[in-house]
Order: sequence, then structure tokens, then C-alpha cells
Amino acid sequence: MPSLLERFAKRWRDAPRDVVLIVVSLLIAFALDAWWDKFNARGEQAEQIATLRAEFVTARSTLAYSAAYLDSSTQATVNLLELMGPRAPAPHPDTVLALLVRSFNFGVSVPSQAALDAVLAAGNPRVLDNPPLRRMLARWSALMDELARDGQHLERNRDMDLQAALVAIGVPGLAVAASTSQLGLPPSAFPPNTERLVRSVGVYAGLYYRALRFRVLSASINDAIETADTILEQLDGSGGG
Repeated sequence: MPSLLERFAKRWRDAPRDVVLIVVSLLIAFALDAWWDKFNARGEQAEQIATLRAEFVTARSTLAYSAAYLDSSTQATVNLLELMGPRAPAPHPDTVLALLVRSFNFGVSVPSQAALDAVLAAGNPRVLDNPPLRRMLARWSALMDELARDGQHLERNRDMDLQAALVAIGVPGLAVAASTSQLGLPPSAFPPNTERLVRSVGVYAGLYYRALRFRVLSASINDAIETADTILEQLDGSGGG
């Protein structure tokens, strides 16, 4: 049986080995923990990029639909302007109202930027380390601000300028557009006077301004669609698909 001195000497000899084993074990544990954190971070970053890509796919689809609808509203507005004038022959009332409703009902819907805001707030390196993508995302945000301003101009034109001019000459303004919706409202008690409409300077001015805003908006939407396409290409190139 080893003596107390021998047991103490053996433990003293084994101490460096035990210390090394403990240190190595701790280093391995820290390395595994760091690897796991990095693995989770990469997973979160990839999920953010995938969500961002889905947001831009939806945004592009929304903008493409708006562009097609806008073309129709613009054409209706131009066609109605061509029917107006102080000596214009009286067009069929149904034609006038159909064109007016088609112009009146258009509004701007700005796509969501929730996923983009989340990616930027998180400082996702797949965005931060890609200067071309960063520039296009900044451009996108500026375009969305521009679309929001265009929407405010159109709402003012419709809700104040155009509708006020229509009501002033005996055309029930919003009631004309609402009559074609699913709101379930009763028909207007004031039949629209389309003969006065086609000769109204105020209505003509409101529609002319509306047509100009439509032209500007069309260019902005097409620009946004092209920007969305470029961003999607960049996201696919960064492994976000």
C-alpha cells in the first residue's frame, strides 16, 4: 500500500496533466459554444434574407398589378378629357360615367418594408458586405417615399379638387365611384349631370392634373419594378434564394 508521501508525490506529478485536461476541455466547450452561436446566427441571417426576398417578390407583383391598373386609369382619364370642352358634342352619359369612375377609383398602395427594416436593424452582413445591394436598397426606400408622396397628391386631387368640382356642378363625386363598389350603399339621390360635366372648367382642370400625376406615377412605378428586379438578382447572388 503506497504511503501518504507517495500518494502526494503522484498527485503532484499528475496535477499538470489534470490542469491541461481541464483547460483543453474548457477551450473545446467555448469553441463549441461559439460555433453554435455562429451557426445559429448564420441561420437567422439566411432566414432574414429569405423573408426579404419574399417581400420583394410580393412587392414586385403588387407594383406590376398597379402599373397595369394605372395604365387603364390614365387612358380613361385622357379619353374623358378628349370628350370635354365648351363646344363638345354631348357624349353618352354611360360613357362619361364609366370613364370618370375608372379614373376616380385609382389610388397608390405602397409595398411593405417590414422585412427590409428588420434586416437593416439586425445589421445582416449579407447586406452590409454587399455595396451594390446596399445602394439598391437605399434607392428602393427613396422610391417608396416617392410613391407615398404621389399617393398623397392623388388623394388630394380626388378627395378635394376633383370631387369638389364634381359636386359643384351637380355630379355626386364619390357616390359615382361608390355605386360600382361592394359597399352596399344606396344609389345617389342626385343623378349626375353629365352635360354640365363635360363643359366644366373645374372638372377639366382636376382631370388634367390627375392625368399628369398618373404619368409621373407611372414612371415611378416602372422605376421601382426595375429596382426590385435588380435587388432580387442581388439577393439570389448572395445566397438568399
